[in-house]
Amino acid sequence: KKAIDFIRKWKNIEGVLENIKGMDRYKVPEDWMYKKARDLFKNPDVTNKEDLPPFKWAGPKEKELTDFLVERCNFNSDRVKTALGRIKKAKGKAGQRRLDSFFKIMPSPANNKKKKDKNGKGKNGKIAGKKRRRGDMTGGNNDKLPKNKKQRVKR
Repeated sequence: KKAIDFIRKWKNIEGVLENIKGMDRYKVPEDWMYKKARDLFKNPDVTNKEDLPPFKWAGPKEKELTDFLVERCNFNSDRVKTALGRIKKAKGKAGQRRLDSFFKIMPSPANNKKKKDKNGKGKNGKIAGKKRRRGDMTGGNNDKLPKNKKQRVKR
């Protein structure tokens, strides 16, 4: 986090190095090749696509993989054989399905709804819904509530 703050403050690595020289908190090695690191970052060594052999999945080399995992890495041979069987079984299956295959596109329902004008009112010019009196949270049915839940009405 500090590195990016320093770069923002002093604009480049050279500016950072000049300004943190006197600070005991930050130690910079004498032989630090930051110019070479910058060059590798800006001009990475990349192999051309045409120079690479074509990639083809041919399945694992069972004998070599088993020898490596069991002999050199001390894996359990039964577990390696089970894993290789699962790999072979999975190779025959299809890959991942597309996300849109999980959803069915449904036609929109017919316009049976009452049309509203631009103010959100219905055809009579009134807002739909039951109006309640101020302070009445039940819509006028105070009798259905238990005694401890009834609201007092100020008169």
